[in-house]
Amino acid sequence: MQERWQTLRALLLPLLLVGSATSCSQLKLDGERRAPTLPVEMWTTSGDGTDLLRRRSIDFAAAKDYGVYAQYFVKYLQAMQAQGITIDAITPQNEPQHGGNNPSMLMSAAQQANFIKNHLGPAFQAAGLGTKIIIWDHNCDQPGYPIEILDDAAAKAFVHGSAFHLYAGEVSALSAVHDAHPDKGIYFTEQWTGSEGEFGGDLYWHIKNVIIGTTRHWSRVALEWNLANDPSYGPHTPGGCTQCRGALTIDGSVVSKNVSYYIIGHAAKFCFTRFCAGRQLYARQLAACGFCAPRRQNRLAGTQRNRRAAKV
Repeated sequence: MQERWQTLRALLLPLLLVGSATSCSQLKLDGERRAPTLPVEMWTTSGDGTDLLRRRSIDFAAAKDYGVYAQYFVKYLQAMQAQGITIDAITPQNEPQHGGNNPSMLMSAAQQANFIKNHLGPAFQAAGLGTKIIIWDHNCDQPGYPIEILDDAAAKAFVHGSAFHLYAGEVSALSAVHDAHPDKGIYFTEQWTGSEGEFGGDLYWHIKNVIIGTTRHWSRVALEWNLANDPSYGPHTPGGCTQCRGALTIDGSVVSKNVSYYIIGHAAKFCFTRFCAGRQLYARQLAACGFCAPRRQNRLAGTQRNRRAAKV
């Protein structure tokens, strides 16, 4: 545990401090369960005593570790604060219905609601932490998961919003959750580009579905994953993604820009911290969404597959 913290301090903290000090004062940091990586001592094991590579989890069924897990988040956030870094929001678990990779652990909606209302939320209150709690953080094929948590009034009181990925399901699921609980935020927090992808196809799909698609359905952010890796797609945790291409590939002193870099680069010209919810359109093959810029300099971001002119 101490070794992990020393590595974090040596490699990651200087980059976060530089980023926080840039002219981009809107920079906000999200710490999901992958950030304060849970010690293996808190994993359950299978009947033969081996680690559950495909079904890792805290003993959420018995809830015996809930309090410890909540304090783990508290100590992580306090440690980051002590280094001058404020974490704006956390998710209790990355992809809580995916038991097949190291950065995820199984956690049902009922278990997450229980954890939030009886442990994590009260622990944040007691510690005086204003960090937002964002639930779900998984695919668009199970909108019922965040809705079930938000239907629990005691849990909802501590929840700021719901987060999504788009490896399964339809992006319209974001609107379904928004419509069920319009007083809570919607966030899109991950979509990867792969080593076998084609630049033009990936650029079009991600602009249409991630940048425009998610914001058309109430998302306040649209994030690509991940930021950077080396030519062999590392480093990553055991069982983690071996084909996820970063926005940048860093090979010694050589830095190469990949498709995610240009996806975000294109979007940054049009997308501001406020988007015009409801001002959305599809004209022929044109996918578009309006954004409210400062001083009424509103923008319309759009993309289409062909080169034919489209009237908007």
